[in-house]
Amino acid sequence: MRLFKGKASGPSPQSSNVVAPGGNVPLAPPNASIPQTPNSSVPPKAKKAGRLSRFKEFFRNLSRKKKLAFIGVVAIILLGGSAAAYYVITNNNPKKVLVQGVENTLGQTQIHFEGKVSTIPVSGDSDFNSDTTIKGQADTAAKSLQAEVGVTISGVSVSTEVIFVDGTLYIKIGDLSEVVSFVKLNDPDLGKAIEASADKIANQWIEVDNTLIRQYSSGSDCQTSPTGLTFTADDISKIIDQYKDSPFVTITSTSDDMVNGNAATKFELDIDHARGLSYLRNLNVGPLKKISECEDSFDTSNITGSTPLTVWIDQQNRQIVKVAAHGTEENQNVSGEINFSYSPVSITKPEGAKSLVELLGSLSESTDSGITPFFPLLNGLDSSSI
Repeated sequence: MRLFKGKASGPSPQSSNVVAPGGNVPLAPPNASIPQTPNSSVPPKAKKAGRLSRFKEFFRNLSRKKKLAFIGVVAIILLGGSAAAYYVITNNNPKKVLVQGVENTLGQTQIHFEGKVSTIPVSGDSDFNSDTTIKGQADTAAKSLQAEVGVTISGVSVSTEVIFVDGTLYIKIGDLSEVVSFVKLNDPDLGKAIEASADKIANQWIEVDNTLIRQYSSGSDCQTSPTGLTFTADDISKIIDQYKDSPFVTITSTSDDMVNGNAATKFELDIDHARGLSYLRNLNVGPLKKISECEDSFDTSNITGSTPLTVWIDQQNRQIVKVAAHGTEENQNVSGEINFSYSPVSITKPEGAKSLVELLGSLSESTDSGITPFFPLLNGLDSSSI
């Protein structure tokens, strides 16, 4: 008996597709191979070859004029880049930067400076120590100088201001109370004599004429003001050229640093004493023409060794902006540094200055012996010749 109407059928043929349960998406037969997605990556060599072929095609399609123009542009880029790199390397060579720094500094005529020198004993055998500060300005073209100097020696301080203008030296010594007290402790009689004169000297401008300096120095030009303080372009060129023939400075290291908020190159140098002195002896340039004459006034035969020196050169203007040194001298550790800046200066003759001869006369009246305690070396000067 048939339960269903219709044609009798034999075994159902095997379907070629298998449908996922509950879905209409046919699944691949179990034995069917799954097609692979083509690999889109290209070997690097193939990529490079492709770019090269495209560049060749591009260059081949250019006209002759365009080819020449293209080659010219490439050449300019390559040569320009090479020149720029060469300029950076050669102009930042430490020796060249140092020479340029010295050269540019020598060409400055208006300078501001501020520094300090300190000494402390090497061992505990001495309690001597000192600090010296200096701050001032100079106009080398006008041969003028103004400086404030403060000295503290073993706790005793005194300040001095110096002005050199129009061929005349002016000196003003500050408060002398500490000096008087110190002298009284060691020599009461001398302390009493100094105390009688201190009020006439302290904070009083003293005028020292150039003729008086010449008389005191026995007519030697070595201790008087030089005929000129500026360096011409020719002077600077000779200074640099002679140094190239007789070098006495060794650059031991360089580094980047900051001075007064500006980028600078720090040079650690070693100065050979004998070679440096030989260089100065043979240097016959500008204000340095009389170095040999002045050098003969003291013994230099035993000068040997070297001194470390640190120099900072501004990276933008290539000028010396700071110098520092340290060493040992007569059982004392000595260290010092000085900063430089370059801008207009103003130096004028002080008001109310008294001549040294006039001051010596008034001081002689205030002492029983007629000896001026503060200027013993100037006693006996023939004031009539001034």
